[in-house]
Amino acid sequence: MNLIFAILYIVATYKWGDWRNWQRYYPTILFYGFGDILAFSLFYQQPLWLYFIPGLPHLFHELFVVIVMYSCGVILFLSNYPKALVTQCLYILFWASLYTFLEWFAIKTGNFIHLNGWSLVWSFLFYMIMFPTFQLHQKRPLLALCILFGGLALLLYLFRVPVELVK
Repeated sequence: MNLIFAILYIVATYKWGDWRNWQRYYPTILFYGFGDILAFSLFYQQPLWLYFIPGLPHLFHELFVVIVMYSCGVILFLSNYPKALVTQCLYILFWASLYTFLEWFAIKTGNFIHLNGWSLVWSFLFYMIMFPTFQLHQKRPLLALCILFGGLALLLYLFRVPVELVK
């Protein structure tokens, strides 16, 4: 299932993304991967969600998702980002809805699970913040990092992760 998603991401990026100028998006790809791996580490003992690939340890699956799917997603999202404010809002809503739908599909097929109070509503809200932060990262990376750290601190607080469990 995840291999099919990865192939679809690669094909979509090749067809609609600015993959030839991937270097332009590379800092934001690293930002996304850094945020995900930081969240993976902070919530290791009390995860909010988990991906599954049969026979593959969770860490390897996490790295596969970060390297392949997140990279393609950032290129697709940023290379087609509209200029008009109203269109930007609709674009962000589209991407947040798409990612929420893909997550729902992964849950239904047994490749993804929510834990410790996380839900599709939380995911949708997360995506509604995540996608604009990618665009912000292109222009103001330090502000985007502050949003990342603040968001992770807020999640640790909201989901009551004891400091002793942070690895």
